[in-house]
This record gives sequence, C-alpha cells and structure tokens, in this order.
Amino acid sequence: QQLGDTSLNFNSEVRVVILDCENSGTVTGKKQNAGGIVGWQSLGLVKASMNTGSVDATGGNHAGGISGTGSGYIRNCLANCEVSANSYLGGIAGSGTIVSDSIAHVKLTGGKERIGSILGWADAPLVETQDPIRNNYYLAIGTDFGAVDGVSYDNQAQPLEQDAFMELPELPDAFKTATVSFCFEDGTVQQVQLPVGSCLLDSQIPEIPHKEGFRSKWAGLEDADLSNIAFDMRFTVESTAYATTIA
Repeated sequence: QQLGDTSLNFNSEVRVVILDCENSGTVTGKKQNAGGIVGWQSLGLVKASMNTGSVDATGGNHAGGISGTGSGYIRNCLANCEVSANSYLGGIAGSGTIVSDSIAHVKLTGGKERIGSILGWADAPLVETQDPIRNNYYLAIGTDFGAVDGVSYDNQAQPLEQDAFMELPELPDAFKTATVSFCFEDGTVQQVQLPVGSCLLDSQIPEIPHKEGFRSKWAGLEDADLSNIAFDMRFTVESTAYATTIA
C-alpha cells in the first residue's frame, strides 16, 4: 500500500523461506510474538529448523518454540526448550495454521489459556489445504497440556511415551541427552552429560574449591529438580563473604 506517487510510507509482505536454521540462544519478548526461529510469520515457509533456546514472553502472548504466530507453513521443525507466556503458548507455535512433521520436547510455563505442546491455538488456513495439521509429535515435560489448545489428535498432533519418542528416526542427538554445566569462578566449566529422564547423582556434582573468608555454593542447585533431567542446566558458583564480628 503506497500513499501517493512519491511517498516513502508503505507496507509490504514478502513470501520467504527459512530453511535449515538453528537457534540455541534465549529469546525474550515483552509483549507478544516471541519464537525460537521467527516471531511473526504471516506468509512463507519455515522448514527443517530447530530451536534449543528458551523462549520467554512472560506477561505477553503468542510464544512458541519455533514461531510466536504462524499463518504460513511450518514443516519438519524441532523444538527442545522451555516456553513461557501468558496465553497462546505452544511447543511449536503459539498459534499456527499449517504445521506438519514437527517434533516438540517442551516445558510450558505461565500459560493461562490457549496452551498446547504443539500449538496453543490452531487458526483456519488462509488457503484451503488438506490436513493442515498432521504428523506432529511431542514429549511433554511436567503437566501435559495436550497438543492443540488442550486436546491431542491421532495422526495430527499427539503425545508419545518417552521410549517411543526417543526412537523417532529423525530425532537428533540433542533431544536424547541433557548437559548439566558447573561453572567455576576461574572460568572453567565441568559438564555432566545424561540421557534425558535420568537423575543427577550427588557424586556427579563437583566440589567447589575452598575460598578463604567466603562461603560458596552452586546457585540454584538446592531448588532444582535433579530427579528427572529433561533439558540442559547450568549452575554457577555463588560466594558470600563471612560477616566480621568483634567480641
């Protein structure tokens, strides 16, 4: 839409393809449309892409492991992450239309309505197409919110038990293992790799070197659930100086 013959104020939409992309960084959104690969997808195709970074839109709407809002095509995508939003919260997309052959291994938090491990909400496609949602699978972590707005559908979007999920032929190794990283104050990192669903043993937690005059601990370790490691975890040393008193 162009205003006048010489105006620079115009809006346009371009049909594009996002192919074989990967994100591992944290995505944070304050309002809406936060996704691991795209925020808002009105046209085009996202295919063969993977996100392993958390998507945090706490207080906002439309957040997904791949797309926040997707009116185009999403095919053969994978999400292995935690997703947070107020509503329209999905493992693959907060809301979407045509989603196929995608896999989600997600933890969904903060949602109040329109929540699903594949799609928070399924919109009607802009063009007529057969089976717009098909062959999508997920492994829910924690509460099972169903596949699409609380409901799962055979051959469209459905859960799998852990053993069956791990045997999916197209599942990458990143979905099968979780890495627990312990970061020391000198910058060194010690990592423990575990099969998804395993527990972290006390013997696998490294000791913190003694620091004179300080009390040190692994920040957040006491509150973490170590009985079923589903995603990568990271702990850093937290040191607190002893209080000095005079007798």
